Amino acid sequence: MTARFRALCLGLSATFGLAASAHASIISRDFHLTASRFSLYCCAASPGPVDPVTLDITLNFDNSADVQATTAGMTLNSFNLLDTVQFAYTAFGDGLTIATDIPDTFSCNSHANSFCAFIHDASSANPTLIFFQQVTASSGAWRADTLSLTFTDNVRDGGVPEPAAWAMMLLGFGGVGAMVRARRGRRRQPWTASVYGWPGQARP
Repeated sequence: MTARFRALCLGLSATFGLAASAHASIISRDFHLTASRFSLYCCAASPGPVDPVTLDITLNFDNSADVQATTAGMTLNSFNLLDTVQFAYTAFGDGLTIATDIPDTFSCNSHANSFCAFIHDASSANPTLIFFQQVTASSGAWRADTLSLTFTDNVRDGGVPEPAAWAMMLLGFGGVGAMVRARRGRRRQPWTASVYGWPGQARP
């Protein structure tokens, strides 16, 4: 494999491979959660829980890295329990936490007027709601026995590459163009030797 051919391969790899992966790990998904049949886990039984609880939330996150508790990239479409909501993501286990108060990526604080939900395999084709708890105003902790989760993937607008991907694409195309120009130049000046010597050499 010649040096020029290797350069061509590297250019094509930079152009297509890196550009294609620029958005590979960005998740934009609507989650539709339903939790029902709540059982008292701790403390005061009155007032009782909201049952069922329904939550419709849109989340945008990068599943290649942890996301600390935030509201950025989140849209609360509907929720019949509370208004205070944030989320966190842990790449290890592909886990989402949606809750009132999140101290780290896969846990939540339980206090009066709070809730907590855990979703496993959040960015996969089969995310699962594995836990939902609500805490009432009197600090009664209620956990759902029946959990349901559906989701809808959103089409991200455009597929416009990141600036770094644009730079690599331009570099790759530039390398390919230089190779084509060099090859055309060589065709104009054949280098095949003859019995009288190389082209341009005086005939004896």
